[in-house]
Amino acid sequence: ESRGAPFTVLFEGPADEALARRIVERLESAYWRVGGALTAYPAKPISVVLYTTEQFRDVTRLPEWTAAAYDGRIRMPVRGALEQIDRLDRVLCHEFVHAVVAMLGGRNVPTWLNEGLASVFEAKDTADAERLLARTSARPTLQELHGSFFGPPAGDAAIAYALSTRAVQRMIDLRGAPAVVQLLQDLARGGDFAAAFQQRISMRYEDFQSMVARQ
Repeated sequence: ESRGAPFTVLFEGPADEALARRIVERLESAYWRVGGALTAYPAKPISVVLYTTEQFRDVTRLPEWTAAAYDGRIRMPVRGALEQIDRLDRVLCHEFVHAVVAMLGGRNVPTWLNEGLASVFEAKDTADAERLLARTSARPTLQELHGSFFGPPAGDAAIAYALSTRAVQRMIDLRGAPAVVQLLQDLARGGDFAAAFQQRISMRYEDFQSMVARQ
């Protein structure tokens, strides 16, 4: 258990305390970086379940292309994780952002906003997302991405993540991260998404969707 930022590490499989310490250190880095940008920090400890064997996919039932999951706990496979430190940092940051979104927005946050925010903060920039979008003209609307991404095949899901990344980056460019936080808080109070979006981003949701689709 970390004595700094609120993380508790559990194991599914053989325990590895040295690995747990390294992962908590990297989570704490994400905690301060993301928390500082959003001025929001989880008040309750976050449990992190590390799958040290091949049990991760059996337990979470996620598609093969997923790297980890957040369902109230951060869950991730860790075999060989320290051999890919950059990727480990990105995955941990991504899932930590999901924990922050859950705290701020509750259950009413569209998937594209949740995943887009996590993707923006995990990466140094959005260049990879833009390169992927430049190679395809078949893109879903943001309205179509309010639900789970787990239905499409991996290629379609990659486009969904890229479009979500672009959309959230545009929101931040337009009104800043605090406006996104306020939108999440509106949703936690049960606010209508389109109305809350227009109030916080100062743009109709329909117009924003068109802007994101044509860029």
